[in-house]
Amino acid sequence: MLRNIGKLVAVTAILLPVALHVADAGSEALTGAGGVGGNGGSGANANGGKGTSNGTPGCGGGTNSAPDGRFYIPGTSQECNPGDADREKAEVNANWENCLKAITVQLSTADLLDRLDTFREHLSTQDQQQLDQALPRSSNGGIAQCADVDTSRASCENGAYMRALRSTGLLPVFVSTICPRP
Repeated sequence: MLRNIGKLVAVTAILLPVALHVADAGSEALTGAGGVGGNGGSGANANGGKGTSNGTPGCGGGTNSAPDGRFYIPGTSQECNPGDADREKAEVNANWENCLKAITVQLSTADLLDRLDTFREHLSTQDQQQLDQALPRSSNGGIAQCADVDTSRASCENGAYMRALRSTGLLPVFVSTICPRP
């Protein structure tokens, strides 16, 4: 029992930042002009979330939902009404997050590392070089920063991979290989 709890904690610590990154992926590219009641929108000609009759203001374009699933005006605790694209993005991201949680329970640490290595092998030469630059290898082929760990080498390498995928922008691509599109 304790072994499973430790495994769940370790994998969650590795993949929670993945889920958060995926939830935020692409928000900058979606900002649009917005419309009546909103101060921005998501995508070209989006309504940006119109103000409602109860006085709830529209959200800014590219607004992400908070962990509680509600939308707030950025930097405040005031709820706002999101545009259709932001609402749809939040639903898709929730599905991805649920998939990641399920995968972390189903895959062993070694299986996740195998999937990460396989993903790397199938990258284009340019993407593989970019990932390798962010993830230096030791002379034995392992990940250099994990060469002298006293704990699970596979757990260390999984965490290093996730940080490198995040820094190179390849994380959403990896997640799409283990979680089907909703």
